[in-house]
Amino acid sequence: MSEPTKGDVTPEDVRRVFSMLGSKSTPAKTAAAALNGRKGGRPQTPLSEIECICGRGDSLEGHPTTCPRGLVIYRRKKAGTL
Repeated sequence: MSEPTKGDVTPEDVRRVFSMLGSKSTPAKTAAAALNGRKGGRPQTPLSEIECICGRGDSLEGHPTTCPRGLVIYRRKKAGTL
């Protein structure tokens, strides 16, 4: 019996095989996903620990986004966490 060639395998066959390989849902996976969902995320770094290279210091206004602190302030404002 010869090996199947690329022309012998249909896209549907490929989809079916890969879906069987990658989507096994076991009780252990379900429990791990539930546990990970209850965990909190990584805590935010305080703004005081993020260096300012633009010279505006501790203020929350006026930092350009090229300043590391300004970029963090911009991202936190956009996410609603500041």
